Amino acid sequence: MNDFWNKANLSFSGQDRSDYNSWRNDLYELAEKLRDATHGLPEDDPRFSNVCKKAEHMFSTISQMPTLER
Repeated sequence: MNDFWNKANLSFSGQDRSDYNSWRNDLYELAEKLRDATHGLPEDDPRFSNVCKKAEHMFSTISQMPTLER
Protein backbone atom coordinates (compact mmCIF):
# COMPACT_ATOMS: atom_id res chain seq x y z
CA MET A 1 0.00 0.00 0.00
CA ASN A 2 2.93 2.35 0.60
CA ASP A 3 3.80 2.05 -3.08
CA PHE A 4 0.31 3.31 -3.98
CA TRP A 5 0.65 6.39 -1.77
CA ASN A 6 4.15 7.07 -3.05
CA LYS A 7 2.90 7.00 -6.66
CA ALA A 8 -0.09 9.17 -5.75
CA ASN A 9 2.18 11.68 -4.08
CA LEU A 10 4.43 11.85 -7.14
CA SER A 11 1.64 12.07 -9.71
CA PHE A 12 -0.65 14.60 -8.00
CA SER A 13 -0.14 18.31 -8.50
CA GLY A 14 0.51 20.51 -5.49
CA GLN A 15 -3.11 21.68 -5.54
CA ASP A 16 -4.36 18.07 -5.74
CA ARG A 17 -2.24 17.12 -2.72
CA SER A 18 -3.50 20.13 -0.81
CA ASP A 19 -7.13 19.30 -1.67
CA TYR A 20 -6.61 15.66 -0.68
CA ASN A 21 -5.00 16.63 2.64
CA SER A 22 -7.86 18.99 3.42
CA TRP A 23 -10.42 16.29 2.58
CA ARG A 24 -8.52 13.73 4.66
CA ASN A 25 -8.38 16.08 7.66
CA ASP A 26 -12.12 16.78 7.42
CA LEU A 27 -12.85 13.06 7.17
CA TYR A 28 -10.57 12.33 10.14
CA GLU A 29 -12.33 14.95 12.29
CA LEU A 30 -15.76 13.55 11.42
CA ALA A 31 -14.66 9.98 12.14
CA GLU A 32 -13.19 11.10 15.46
CA LYS A 33 -16.45 12.82 16.44
CA LEU A 34 -18.45 9.74 15.46
CA ARG A 35 -16.16 7.45 17.45
CA ASP A 36 -16.35 9.73 20.48
CA ALA A 37 -20.14 9.96 20.22
CA THR A 38 -20.48 6.17 20.25
CA HIS A 39 -18.43 5.81 23.44
CA GLY A 40 -21.52 6.68 25.46
CA LEU A 41 -23.58 3.87 23.91
CA PRO A 42 -23.96 0.65 25.90
CA GLU A 43 -21.75 -1.93 24.18
CA ASP A 44 -23.53 -4.82 25.88
CA ASP A 45 -26.76 -3.88 24.05
CA PRO A 46 -26.83 -5.74 20.70
CA ARG A 47 -28.47 -2.75 19.02
CA PHE A 48 -25.45 -0.58 19.70
CA SER A 49 -22.46 -2.92 19.88
CA ASN A 50 -22.17 -3.16 16.10
CA VAL A 51 -22.39 0.63 15.74
CA CYS A 52 -19.54 1.08 18.22
CA LYS A 53 -17.36 -1.48 16.44
CA LYS A 54 -18.00 0.06 13.02
CA ALA A 55 -17.25 3.58 14.25
CA GLU A 56 -13.97 2.40 15.80
CA HIS A 57 -13.05 0.52 12.61
CA MET A 58 -13.80 3.55 10.43
CA PHE A 59 -11.68 5.79 12.65
CA SER A 60 -8.84 3.26 12.57
CA THR A 61 -8.99 2.97 8.78
CA ILE A 62 -9.02 6.72 8.21
CA SER A 63 -6.18 7.19 10.70
CA GLN A 64 -4.00 4.97 8.52
CA MET A 65 -4.44 7.19 5.46
CA PRO A 66 -1.26 9.21 5.06
CA THR A 67 -0.99 12.93 4.48
CA LEU A 68 0.55 13.62 1.09
CA GLU A 69 3.71 15.69 0.98
CA ARG A 70 3.49 19.18 -0.42
